[in-house]
Amino acid sequence: MQKFLLAVLALAVPLAISTEAPARSPIIYNAVGNQIGVIRQMNPDGSAIVQPSAKTLGLGYYHIAIAAQNLKPRARGGWETDLTNDEIPYIPPVSKRRFWQPSGF
Repeated sequence: MQKFLLAVLALAVPLAISTEAPARSPIIYNAVGNQIGVIRQMNPDGSAIVQPSAKTLGLGYYHIAIAAQNLKPRARGGWETDLTNDEIPYIPPVSKRRFWQPSGF
Protein backbone atom coordinates (compact mmCIF):
# COMPACT_ATOMS: atom_id res chain seq x y z
CA MET A 1 0.00 0.00 0.00
CA GLN A 2 2.86 2.39 0.80
CA LYS A 3 4.45 1.81 -2.62
CA PHE A 4 1.15 2.64 -4.29
CA LEU A 5 0.80 5.88 -2.31
CA LEU A 6 4.38 6.87 -3.14
CA ALA A 7 3.72 6.23 -6.83
CA VAL A 8 0.55 8.34 -6.73
CA LEU A 9 2.38 11.17 -4.94
CA ALA A 10 5.22 11.03 -7.46
CA LEU A 11 2.72 11.54 -10.27
CA ALA A 12 0.80 14.25 -8.42
CA VAL A 13 3.77 16.59 -7.96
CA PRO A 14 4.36 17.27 -11.72
CA LEU A 15 0.62 17.62 -12.19
CA ALA A 16 0.46 20.27 -9.48
CA ILE A 17 3.31 22.25 -11.07
CA SER A 18 1.75 22.14 -14.54
CA THR A 19 -1.66 23.24 -13.23
CA GLU A 20 -0.10 26.06 -11.19
CA ALA A 21 0.77 28.13 -14.26
CA PRO A 22 -2.80 29.01 -15.34
CA ALA A 23 -3.82 29.88 -11.76
CA ARG A 24 -0.85 32.21 -11.19
CA SER A 25 -0.73 35.83 -12.37
CA PRO A 26 0.84 36.12 -15.85
CA ILE A 27 3.09 39.06 -14.88
CA ILE A 28 6.86 38.46 -14.91
CA TYR A 29 9.21 40.45 -12.67
CA ASN A 30 13.00 40.73 -12.64
CA ALA A 31 15.15 40.19 -9.53
CA VAL A 32 14.78 43.87 -8.56
CA GLY A 33 10.98 43.62 -8.63
CA ASN A 34 10.24 45.56 -11.83
CA GLN A 35 7.61 44.22 -14.22
CA ILE A 36 9.37 43.09 -17.38
CA GLY A 37 6.56 41.38 -19.29
CA VAL A 38 3.33 39.43 -19.42
CA ILE A 39 2.97 35.75 -20.26
CA ARG A 40 0.70 35.32 -23.28
CA GLN A 41 1.01 31.52 -23.61
CA MET A 42 2.55 28.70 -21.58
CA ASN A 43 4.08 25.89 -23.63
CA PRO A 44 3.93 22.21 -22.60
CA ASP A 45 7.72 22.19 -22.00
CA GLY A 46 7.40 24.94 -19.36
CA SER A 47 8.67 27.77 -21.54
CA ALA A 48 6.52 30.85 -22.02
CA ILE A 49 5.64 33.19 -24.87
CA VAL A 50 6.02 36.65 -23.34
CA GLN A 51 5.18 40.17 -24.43
CA PRO A 52 7.93 42.42 -23.00
CA SER A 53 6.88 45.49 -21.03
CA ALA A 54 6.63 48.76 -22.94
CA LYS A 55 6.92 50.77 -19.70
CA THR A 56 10.01 49.11 -18.21
CA LEU A 57 11.90 48.01 -21.31
CA GLY A 58 10.57 50.29 -24.03
CA LEU A 59 9.47 47.19 -25.95
CA GLY A 60 6.08 45.52 -26.22
CA TYR A 61 5.66 45.28 -29.97
CA TYR A 62 6.55 41.61 -30.35
CA HIS A 63 6.64 38.34 -28.41
CA ILE A 64 9.68 36.43 -27.13
CA ALA A 65 10.14 32.92 -25.73
CA ILE A 66 11.59 32.59 -22.24
CA ALA A 67 12.90 29.14 -21.31
CA ALA A 68 11.51 27.24 -18.34
CA GLN A 69 14.82 27.39 -16.49
CA ASN A 70 14.62 31.21 -16.53
CA LEU A 71 11.17 31.32 -14.88
CA LYS A 72 10.22 30.51 -11.32
CA PRO A 73 7.13 31.24 -9.22
CA ARG A 74 7.36 34.47 -7.25
CA ALA A 75 6.36 34.42 -3.56
CA ARG A 76 4.24 37.58 -3.91
CA GLY A 77 2.44 36.30 -7.01
CA GLY A 78 3.34 36.19 -10.65
CA TRP A 79 6.66 34.92 -11.96
CA GLU A 80 10.29 35.90 -11.58
CA THR A 81 13.09 35.64 -14.13
CA ASP A 82 16.84 35.74 -13.73
CA LEU A 83 17.19 37.55 -17.07
CA THR A 84 18.29 41.17 -16.79
CA ASN A 85 16.68 44.15 -18.51
CA ASP A 86 19.73 44.31 -20.78
CA GLU A 87 19.38 40.67 -21.92
CA ILE A 88 15.67 40.69 -22.78
CA PRO A 89 15.83 42.99 -25.86
CA TYR A 90 18.34 40.60 -27.45
CA ILE A 91 16.08 37.53 -27.21
CA PRO A 92 14.91 36.79 -30.76
CA PRO A 93 11.20 37.48 -31.37
CA VAL A 94 8.84 34.60 -32.08
CA SER A 95 5.88 34.52 -34.38
CA LYS A 96 2.47 33.67 -33.00
CA ARG A 97 1.48 32.13 -36.33
CA ARG A 98 1.64 28.36 -36.08
CA PHE A 99 1.34 27.48 -39.73
CA TRP A 100 3.22 28.94 -42.65
CA GLN A 101 0.85 30.47 -45.16
CA PRO A 102 2.08 31.66 -48.55
CA SER A 103 1.23 35.28 -49.26
CA GLY A 104 -1.68 35.90 -51.58
CA PHE A 105 -3.78 32.96 -50.36
